[in-house]
Amino acid sequence: MQHQRLMAWIERMFGCMVAACMLAMTGLMFVDVVARKLLNTSVPGGVDLIELLMLGVVFAGLPVASLKGEHIVLDMLNALLPAALAIGLGRFQVVIGVLLFVAAAAHLLLLLAPQSRHAAGEQG
Repeated sequence: MQHQRLMAWIERMFGCMVAACMLAMTGLMFVDVVARKLLNTSVPGGVDLIELLMLGVVFAGLPVASLKGEHIVLDMLNALLPAALAIGLGRFQVVIGVLLFVAAAAHLLLLLAPQSRHAAGEQG
């Protein structure tokens, strides 16, 4: 029971993060288009912010899709495999997905760390 409540809370939390990112992205895009058409200017950094919000949608949406099992699945061979092997392969896929996600996040942090130190040095 405790496990189900935790999973439901995680699903709601990430779902709210996705919704907030999408709402912010839509609002920012609307303001940017209106500013360009009416004021002949755009929101400074608006495109970059929209790209970052899109990353938030993707990376916050992945856990929700995985928890619900709504991600793309190719299970053509599962009917031919023994049940235990199919379950084992499913778990292996989850482990590989988590490892790839962590590797991508670590790579992104390593790429951004020098830039953030440089920006902090300029501001300080």
